[in-house]
Amino acid sequence: MVGARSVEHHEEVPDGSVISAGLPQGVAQDPTGRVPKGTEVSLVVSSGPAPRVVPDGLAGATREGAEASLGSVQLAADVVEEHSETVPAGIVVRAEPGAGTQLERGATVRLVVSKGPAPIEVPDVRWHSGAVAAQTLEEHGFTVSGIEGSPSGMVLATDPVAGELHPRGTAVRIFTRN
Repeated sequence: MVGARSVEHHEEVPDGSVISAGLPQGVAQDPTGRVPKGTEVSLVVSSGPAPRVVPDGLAGATREGAEASLGSVQLAADVVEEHSETVPAGIVVRAEPGAGTQLERGATVRLVVSKGPAPIEVPDVRWHSGAVAAQTLEEHGFTVSGIEGSPSGMVLATDPVAGELHPRGTAVRIFTRN
C-alpha cells in the first residue's frame, strides 16, 4: 500500500519513476524481502533532472568562454553573429534567454556574438576638389592616406573605389587632376 509520496529532482532517474521506497519505523522486511500486508510504503518519485540556470557573465565574454560556461551547466549554445558598433568582434553581445533563466538540462541558449562594426560604403567624391573629397571621406569614417595630385584639383578616382564596403577607419587614397 502506498503511503507518503514525495517528489525530487534526479539526474539519472526519469521523470515519474521511483527513486526509493521506505518502510515505517519499526517495520522490517522478512528474509525474502516481503513486508506485512497493509504496510504503507513511502515513495520518493523523480521529477527528472533539476533545471539549469543560465549563468551570469555571458555578455561580454568571448564566444569560447560563453560556450564553456553553458557547457558547465549542461546547456547548449546556438551562436549567431551580428554587427555591433560598440562590442568588439568575437565578444558576446547578449544571451537569449538572459542570465538567471531556468531551463531544462540540454536546452539551447542563443549567443549573439559581435562581428564588429558593419562595413561602410566608400562615398563617391569624384568631381569634387581633393580637399573637399578628403573632408567628405573623413566625415564618413574613413582616413585619407594621401592625395595624388593637387589638393585643389578635381578628384578622378579613389582607392578603394566608390561604392565598395570597407571597415570604418580604412585609409583611402585620392587621385586628382593637376
